[in-house]
Amino acid sequence: MSDPLTAFTRTSSLAATAGAIARASTRYRPLLVYVERRPGGFRWSPAHRGGPYPLLRTAAVVLGVDHHRLVLPFRPVPGNGNAAWRGLSIVGDPRDPAPGRWTVLTLEAATPAGEVEDRLAAAFELPRLLN
Repeated sequence: MSDPLTAFTRTSSLAATAGAIARASTRYRPLLVYVERRPGGFRWSPAHRGGPYPLLRTAAVVLGVDHHRLVLPFRPVPGNGNAAWRGLSIVGDPRDPAPGRWTVLTLEAATPAGEVEDRLAAAFELPRLLN
């Protein structure tokens, strides 16, 4: 992977985001995942309550790289006034404007992409097409 940071900085479709999160859930558990909805799609990041260093270590495991090779910007979850999310750090530029909508998922086990997509669709109140 030439630039690991792009995994957490680019927006993607719901399906691509769910697929990336599902792959991450096979590498690190339990996994806290922050997902935000932006005009261009969805952006995700691992999340950690321990601050920047534990977040860096988690991100390295998720990406499959040595944590000594990573330099990641981090910021607190938006809306840190909510006690449930106080102290939660995510990968992201602190200068970015807060997103309109975001959620945090807890994945206790490896989770299939379809299940992640369903959970995100419910969290963001997205209409689902019947298969």
